[in-house]
Formats: sequence, C-alpha cells, structure tokens
Amino acid sequence: MAANKGKKQFQGKGQRFRGDVWLDQKVSARTLHALQSSGVKFPEGVNPRKTKEFKEEYKKQTNLFRQEHAATIAAKKEKARAAQEAARQPAEEAAQ
Repeated sequence: MAANKGKKQFQGKGQRFRGDVWLDQKVSARTLHALQSSGVKFPEGVNPRKTKEFKEEYKKQTNLFRQEHAATIAAKKEKARAAQEAARQPAEEAAQ
C-alpha cells in the first residue's frame, strides 16, 4: 500500500506521457495562485475547482499558458536553427 503514496506518476518506465494531466496540473496551480494573489478566498471544505471563479480563471490561464508555451517552443526552434546555420557557415567558407 505504501507504494502508491505521493503524486501519481504520469511519465516514466511503463507509463505513457499524459499531456492532458501535465497541462491540467500546470494550469490548475497557476489558476489557484492567480486567484489567491487577487484575494479570492474559498470556504473550508469546498472544492475550489467547482467554483465559478476558478472555472473562469482556468480558461484565462489555459489560453495564457498555451501562448507562453508555444512562444518557448518557437524560441527553442529558432535558437536551434540559428546554431545550425552558424555551424554551416564556417564549413562553407572552408570549402571555398
């Protein structure tokens, strides 16, 4: 029974990467942080995910996270392309 303690593993040996679980964990944490920093308090014993405020903020944070994540990936691709181009330049100059 003790083997199942802690966070559920969504990537690793014998597991497939669960992008939906990963996205939900990231966005839920961002949403709760945004709500708490704006002063929203949830009553004791109430699941914050079921509240109207959480659902609205979750949508905003999902869109924002996707935009930021896409920008990060685009920057990585651009950096890799620039590095590949820089590596190709000296090789072309040496051949001439």
